[in-house]
Amino acid sequence: MKKSVLTAFITVVCATSSVMAADDNAITDGSVTFNGKVIAPACTLVAATKDSVVTLPDVSATKLQNNGQVSGVQTDVPIELNDCDITVTKNATFTFNGTADTTQITAFANQASTDAATNVALQMYMNDGTTTITPDTETGNILLQNGDQTLTFKVDYIATGKATSGNVNAVTNFHINYY
Repeated sequence: MKKSVLTAFITVVCATSSVMAADDNAITDGSVTFNGKVIAPACTLVAATKDSVVTLPDVSATKLQNNGQVSGVQTDVPIELNDCDITVTKNATFTFNGTADTTQITAFANQASTDAATNVALQMYMNDGTTTITPDTETGNILLQNGDQTLTFKVDYIATGKATSGNVNAVTNFHINYY
């Protein structure tokens, strides 16, 4: 009996020593490395132009009788940028996302939900009034200036066939690509 108790005692002591030894070898320290970057924004988009509404002038359907014919009445689409720092970047392009017209694929489809004009889309242009802006396609390069500036794009009605009178509506979300 004494031998059994002694054997049991030795077994418990050895097991306890093993557990304690395991604790001594446990990994209890480590490190975490954090990496990040603080950047200076190239420009700040003015809140008033972030979600703007551009009202187009009324035009006669007689000006839009043939596919590809524009009304000739371009409307400015201003986008204001503040605090541009050309030491961060000097160049930008824009991507205007939206639904392309199925006939005039470089134009934005008329999405008016009530009393919609037919055979009419909206064509956007760069500031020169001739270089078209295609939906979901990056524009050409725009050279930024230091400080505040207004970038002006243009929009015009474009016929996709013989236009009929009615409402015209399109929405484009834009993204500024700085580089």
